[in-house]
Amino acid sequence: MDLPIQQSASLLVTFRVEGLLMGLDLGAVVRIERAAAVTPLSGGPPCLMGALNHHGRILPVLDLRRRLGLPTRPLDPADQFLLVRCGLRTVVVPVDRVEGLTAPGPLTSPEEVLGASLKGLGLMASENGITVIQDPDHLLSPVEDAAFESALAGSQPSGSEPPACT
Repeated sequence: MDLPIQQSASLLVTFRVEGLLMGLDLGAVVRIERAAAVTPLSGGPPCLMGALNHHGRILPVLDLRRRLGLPTRPLDPADQFLLVRCGLRTVVVPVDRVEGLTAPGPLTSPEEVLGASLKGLGLMASENGITVIQDPDHLLSPVEDAAFESALAGSQPSGSEPPACT
């Protein structure tokens, strides 16, 4: 199994999405911010909610609920954004709330438990039950990244950009 965290990972950032406890390698998390308005992109991949202007950088906003087959909902002012390094790009991941930090433990493949291959995910037993660990490099595939770039280029009239994150 490809592990969704680096063997050297010392801590995981844990967070909730629709009640599901998840974790990301702390080394991949750039920032945690309050949720802000997201600009929809027509023609973008379905896994994206749109784009966010973060201090002059246009970042894709991942719809993790849709990616995981959970019910989608509009952003709530109480939501938080994780800014996560995904390969060479930073991706915005809206979450219900950040829980904190935890040490990584042994991982189990979802295939072993669920009988289904879920690329980039691992399961870890924790004091709160099971934590789903996400590989940050699998948040946005190369095809989705290219579709984001294409949608961004096609949706921006000259001189306009999505609203800035504050």
